[in-house]
Amino acid sequence: MTTPADGPATGTPRRDFDLLDIPLEGVAAYWLSLHKLLEPHKKLKNAQRQVQDEAQYTTEPLVRYLLEALVSDMDVPDMRRLGQARADMLLDTVARRLQLMRVALLDMATAENPRRTLAKMTAQHAAPLIDEEKAFSLAQQLLGLAASPGWEAKAHYFAVDHRLKDDKLMVALLFHAAWTRREGKMAARQFLPHLSSVFFQQGLALVIDGFDAPFLRKRLKVHQAAIMADARRKAACSLELACAIKHRLPYEVVFTMAKAWLS
Repeated sequence: MTTPADGPATGTPRRDFDLLDIPLEGVAAYWLSLHKLLEPHKKLKNAQRQVQDEAQYTTEPLVRYLLEALVSDMDVPDMRRLGQARADMLLDTVARRLQLMRVALLDMATAENPRRTLAKMTAQHAAPLIDEEKAFSLAQQLLGLAASPGWEAKAHYFAVDHRLKDDKLMVALLFHAAWTRREGKMAARQFLPHLSSVFFQQGLALVIDGFDAPFLRKRLKVHQAAIMADARRKAACSLELACAIKHRLPYEVVFTMAKAWLS
């Protein structure tokens, strides 16, 4: 997790986080630690400089937006309203990417024609992000790379991650669907250690183990819902604690607010 004290000033590399990966307790701890860092700085300019430094090295999109809002001229109601809009958009994006993974996994379980897989994935968007010819051309390049010696050195090309842009994610999923159909389910096992998405990694392990499509459909639906519910809680926690910092509430009050999300 990123801590406000990390970064160029200390020479310590930052350890950024992602709302899907970090525990809810970690999200609360992040904002509380940020509040503690800012608390000694009674002058607004000093506080702004600290937050700007933090935002510069933060890649988590919702957290970065909230940090930027902290040093903007918007008031707390506007920050809450616009922060919620930002959170909704980002959560919709994550949900769509999980759905793309779910489509691919179910088709891998039934050895579906990859062209039908791509057609199902492109239906998740109002307009196609990538045309079929280009998607298959890129997937074919990955198929060739995966079959070559030393492919592990370029394992990042086969990564599946909700942080990938949709067009790149679809190409990666199309590759996995085509590879599994061509080489068999057991051949997909070699990619398990190189997958960033827990949702896709666990789903692929079930595909490899031979679980049938009806079971997978239900299991993936439940897992997807659990991931999104957890992400919504973390987004809500981030928004409320960031607004509390914007409102310059005392640390004790912010800590009490954080306990609403802690078990």
